Amino acid sequence: MAYPDSVQRTDELSKVTLAHLRDPDGRCALRLSKEFNNERASTSANIRFRLSGRLEEAASLAQTSLDSPRLVHFPTPRDFLPEERDVFDAAARWYVEIFGDRQATSAGTYDFSTPRSELGINLVGGAGLRFITDEGLPEIRILQYAGRSAIPETLFDSPEVRFSMLRNEAWICSMDSPLLVTVADLIRGEAFVQSISPETLLTACNDWLTTCVERIRERVIDPKPSMGTDCAWCGFISSCDAVMK
Repeated sequence: MAYPDSVQRTDELSKVTLAHLRDPDGRCALRLSKEFNNERASTSANIRFRLSGRLEEAASLAQTSLDSPRLVHFPTPRDFLPEERDVFDAAARWYVEIFGDRQATSAGTYDFSTPRSELGINLVGGAGLRFITDEGLPEIRILQYAGRSAIPETLFDSPEVRFSMLRNEAWICSMDSPLLVTVADLIRGEAFVQSISPETLLTACNDWLTTCVERIRERVIDPKPSMGTDCAWCGFISSCDAVMK
């Protein structure tokens, strides 16, 4: 299939994730470069996403029509390890506790990536769950699992919220209404809700994205490995000279 000059295939775009945007200067430059350039990581580095993916799938299916989620919608996965089952069950209980009295309808699934050809990047990663409330308002639910930082008082200060808005930008704009954003930590049992007018915030989100991408491009010009906590979840550690020498 031929592509016009103005269109880039997604596999030709550099990969940018929430982790990259959260702290462009804090990540090992070599790891950042490999991820940015779409180099393939070891599969073991992705195991930790299995639990969140399974729970969020169940949460979407629980409200395919106007309804409230109940524990029966979250059966414990039989293929999980005992420790994973415990975490899944705890997260499911908190999800039902937080959202059980809020009727809504799932607004469907989304692609796992959002091409931004004008920046030469592809935004990759979870974008939150989309719902339509019983009042007809769009809602994004961003689920966390004992995240590394506390949820800020102003949700828009959260990189997770900004990333979700960028990934859902087309859907948000199509709704042409205020947006309800809920950030819930399903291990701590915390939830923060905010209603926002998305137009101005989306402009700020895109400015933030452009600034972060510029910084990432600067760091990957001549990447050097650096050892630290970032090594724990690195999918390239087996080929890293700094660690293996």
